[in-house]
Amino acid sequence: MILLTRVKVIILVIFIALVSYTAWLYLNVPISFLPDEDQGYFITIIQAPEGY
Repeated sequence: MILLTRVKVIILVIFIALVSYTAWLYLNVPISFLPDEDQGYFITIIQAPEGY
């Protein structure tokens, strides 16, 4: 019975650590992947086979 209680405590500690780590990542990772100097458009180059 004591073993089950210890396992519960260990699982709870791991869960709290993972939730804390997730919160830390949420607060420290940039919100968007676009830089501040983004102009709102992109340029592509398309090369078709010869004869078109």
